Amino acid sequence: MQNTRVYNRYAKALLETAIEMNCEERVFTDMQRILLSIMLNREFRRFLHNPTISVHHKTTIISEMFETSVDKLTFNFLVLILKKRRELNLEEIATAYIRKHREYKGIEIARLLTPTEMDDDFKNRIIAMLEKQTGKTIELINIEVPELLGGFAIQIEDLLFDYSVESRIRQLQQQFKKNVYRTKL
Repeated sequence: MQNTRVYNRYAKALLETAIEMNCEERVFTDMQRILLSIMLNREFRRFLHNPTISVHHKTTIISEMFETSVDKLTFNFLVLILKKRRELNLEEIATAYIRKHREYKGIEIARLLTPTEMDDDFKNRIIAMLEKQTGKTIELINIEVPELLGGFAIQIEDLLFDYSVESRIRQLQQQFKKNVYRTKL
């Protein structure tokens, strides 16, 4: 719980500063890039987590990697993270920033689970329907699940709307088990 507060405080401070400086979209893109770098590059993660590398050396490497390719606010934030010895938490801070930015913009992530890739027309209709129901902007991620028998499912946060054939078959099985039409003797 303690660490969650730290991540959220750093993320909130960065978002508020980015909003004041009118660069929240650039910082959002930078944080996505930094998060991907940490998640996909094991060597970069090891570098950040290595306690034997000095703050000065880490700052030099981070400067070479990011100074010219990210917003000035993002770069200064990275240097601050290093000075405060919070580089171990950079992944969580970036994740918290991305989440807070989406909340600020009213963006909701929806996962569309389908047996195959859906065409853009279908995706656009799903997005329009979800935006109408939630009142938020929807960012749709299509995830192919070949074992899904047919239909689709939509997941938004912890809610799952299952419109698959498999789900309908399970519902029918449950109804047949109840056998409401059988008369009692």
